[in-house]
Amino acid sequence: MKQLDSYSMMIVAKYLRNSNELMNMTLVSRKNKDLLDKFRFNPIPLNNQSKKLFHCIETQYLYSPEEEIDDKYSNITYCYPINLTEINFKENSKKYLRIIVNQVSLLESLNSEERVNKLHITDLKIRLPTSITNLNILSNVTKIGRKTFNENTQLNQIILPNCIRELGKELFYGCSNLTLIDFGYGWNTIKEGTFKGCVSLKTIKLSPFNSICELTMIPHKEIKIICNGPTIYGKIPYSISKLLKLNSVKCNQIYYGKEESLNNNNNTIPKEVNIIENGCFNCNYNLESIQIPEGITKLGKYSFYRCTSLTSIQLPSTLKIIKKSCFEFCENLIEIEIPKSVKEIPTKCFKGCSKMKRIKLSKTICIAPDALKHCEAIIIY
Repeated sequence: MKQLDSYSMMIVAKYLRNSNELMNMTLVSRKNKDLLDKFRFNPIPLNNQSKKLFHCIETQYLYSPEEEIDDKYSNITYCYPINLTEINFKENSKKYLRIIVNQVSLLESLNSEERVNKLHITDLKIRLPTSITNLNILSNVTKIGRKTFNENTQLNQIILPNCIRELGKELFYGCSNLTLIDFGYGWNTIKEGTFKGCVSLKTIKLSPFNSICELTMIPHKEIKIICNGPTIYGKIPYSISKLLKLNSVKCNQIYYGKEESLNNNNNTIPKEVNIIENGCFNCNYNLESIQIPEGITKLGKYSFYRCTSLTSIQLPSTLKIIKKSCFEFCENLIEIEIPKSVKEIPTKCFKGCSKMKRIKLSKTICIAPDALKHCEAIIIY
């Protein structure tokens, strides 16, 4: 730290936690003797002890609701999340670094306030005027809560900014006149029921960084699904990947889930799939045998849980990961060969496989203590 200049030391000081650590930093070198006098704000919460360290503060930074405002400072900056309804914007001396919005009108409250640096929406149910048919979300919004646009029948189009990091479930539930949804370039997951009841929806523009959960409820097959780029890097269900392929969009991670397995009577897994999703075939009592195609790299949790009629399964050489309870209580499974590319047999993987006779695997593989509970199979290397 002796080699750092004073500016760099001030940056380091912002990551310290208490007065003692700050004092120790000033003792590292003589050039740091006046370091604390260079601060125009408090890098740590102010109390009786820390107030003695800073003589040139102009702005008090508040790091938690428990801190008291000192009247001798003309400027106050809130660094912790605060509800927008608690703010009086007429007090010009206050700056807000993080704002939480909960059950307030987006259009009335958030259009013009430049002092809001970062915005979190928590379970926001927006009350839009009936004249509004198109909506662009502000660029400082990072989170949109569950059912934000619930049953807004006037909304026609919506474009989400690139800064969105979290989307709630059933986001556009019942938006019956919505025709276009553009997810921009945000890095987020589209969750269950997002498009449920969007009967007029014509176009969905996905971000290259979107992932899509199962049961997103695409309301009808005529919807055009495209991407703001040639490739999607997030996890995409096989059914939606087929629609993207029609528009020349490549999907890097295609998973096969419960919804697809229920709609596929012959239990064949498409060759385009990379991942068997959690619980894909669980409790499929009619499944007797299955071949996992080459290209599959992961079997999710409970993938074949309680498939009590399953007697044989062939795993591909590309398989790398098997998650917990994958074959738990497959009572009639007789034998299985684990590819060398798999490094771990996880907890409860073959628990209750009472008729298992042989498991062939690599000598270097790690086996969880309860992976073979109530399973008397012979291990063959």
